[in-house]
Amino acid sequence: MFQNNSEDVAKQKLLLLYILKVSPEPLSKEKISELLIENFNMNFFIIQQYISELSDGSFIRIEENNHISVLVLEESGIESLDYFESKITDSIISTIHSIFNLDSFGDPVPVQTEATSYPRDSGEINVNLKLVEQGETVFSLYISVPNEDQAKLLMDKWENSPEYYYKSIIELFIDNKPTI
Repeated sequence: MFQNNSEDVAKQKLLLLYILKVSPEPLSKEKISELLIENFNMNFFIIQQYISELSDGSFIRIEENNHISVLVLEESGIESLDYFESKITDSIISTIHSIFNLDSFGDPVPVQTEATSYPRDSGEINVNLKLVEQGETVFSLYISVPNEDQAKLLMDKWENSPEYYYKSIIELFIDNKPTI
């Protein structure tokens, strides 16, 4: 009922190994199963069988990480993947990179910052501060300031330390303590 031919089995195991290789964080059995089911339409029981077989063959190991069992790629798994990685199609690699927000080389795609300003009819300057990830705006803030000098100062600060300002703004909204 759930039988695959040996080439499909090998490709699916390589897929599992590749995901472990490029994942920016350790993955549990549950998390990798979820990824494979949602993105590659694989069967949960087959995935568990592959994990067991890869573990038995010393291609991966299961270890504790912060009280969670995670899958770790072993040296023989890395070597096998290096040798057979060409069997994984470009579209599958692209899908995996998209899942983990990686570029075509497998490196994390940086979040881009944008800071623009334009004058308002009132003489003030509108400043728009953005964080853009994979072409999508994930954060945008419009602020009106009295003059061009303040607009430039605001944009420079945003460009130099976006993580700090973004985190500070989010914490203002999440913090349950009234400030007034």
